[in-house]
Amino acid sequence: MREINDAVYGFHVTEFREGFQFTRYEVGEYYGPHFDIGPGRLTERKLSLTVQLSAPEDYTGGELIIYPEFVASRDQGTMTVFPSFMCHDVRPVKTGVRYSLVSWLAGPQFR
Repeated sequence: MREINDAVYGFHVTEFREGFQFTRYEVGEYYGPHFDIGPGRLTERKLSLTVQLSAPEDYTGGELIIYPEFVASRDQGTMTVFPSFMCHDVRPVKTGVRYSLVSWLAGPQFR
């Protein structure tokens, strides 16, 4: 994560403060458009990451979309990293189950 940040974003980041979130999306489940940065402790989120745990053939739907038009890879083991202030969502799963691991790299609030 630090290498990606240094090479691409250059944010002042310090640590993973919130640990990791294991997510499971079953048929019909989704996560609507949102931002990972927000009020309170969420102001310190700088980079969001998602690791694709499911094999692409294990489910349909469930695409991670980072607006305006990026569709994250469904390849098992792929890590997608993006600024926490970017709007994104997970589309409804149509068949099977989608598993992922999510976390956020934090640092001082943006100024």
